[in-house]
Amino acid sequence: MSQLHQIDFSAAFQETMDQLGLSSKQLAESSGRSRNNISEIRKGKVNTGIQDFAELLSLCESLKPGFIATFARKLTPSQSLHPINWAATIDRASEQDAVLILGAISAKFSRLLNNGQLTSSDNQPKSA
Repeated sequence: MSQLHQIDFSAAFQETMDQLGLSSKQLAESSGRSRNNISEIRKGKVNTGIQDFAELLSLCESLKPGFIATFARKLTPSQSLHPINWAATIDRASEQDAVLILGAISAKFSRLLNNGQLTSSDNQPKSA
């Protein structure tokens, strides 16, 4: 992955948890996972499935509203002078990063569906 657009999902996840005051213990208790498993996810030592990561993101959002938006902002390079070429970035992503990207996208679509902003039949955002 290019140095300009390298994204460290585990660091962003850990920083977001720290910033919003969400402890590994709290997330472990709420998710039914062990504290060790949550710690390994935070450190990028374990590769979660797309659905598992999306569920963790949703749980983090319910425990600390604004979690997903904060996490997403950490994934976007703030000093970028040019728009990010997401297709190229995803193409260069490691397998683990690609899984995390899909998890974030899955969480976004889940929120859109849950908020009635997207219907499962058309998968298109409703106009405002």
